[in-house]
Amino acid sequence: MAIRKTNLVFAPTLEFLELDIAIRKTLSRIITSCPRKSRADIAEELSSETGTRITVRMLNQFTSESRRPYRFPAAWVIPFCRITGSDALQRILLGPELAEVLRFGECAKATILRDQIRIGLEIGQ
Repeated sequence: MAIRKTNLVFAPTLEFLELDIAIRKTLSRIITSCPRKSRADIAEELSSETGTRITVRMLNQFTSESRRPYRFPAAWVIPFCRITGSDALQRILLGPELAEVLRFGECAKATILRDQIRIGLEIGQ
């Protein structure tokens, strides 16, 4: 039985391309603004947490818009966010609907805490 080869070319959707660019820009912004940690520090800590050798060059490839074949693995998102102290990458991956639910929950929590503080102050008077 012969295997038939085809010359199919798949084009990514606009939604995929926009998300890919958003992830790359977010990674770059987080790495650049990470206090007291260089790219080398982040790569070393991420290597330690994932058990995979991660280099500065790899981080550069993940953040470069011209390096489309190189993509940041989803399994590394949580350790990356913990290492850098930023949850921005996780928020991007939530998508608009879940991100809105998260924002709503954060606002509700802030309102509850504000009310608890106000009530505590009134009781303490």
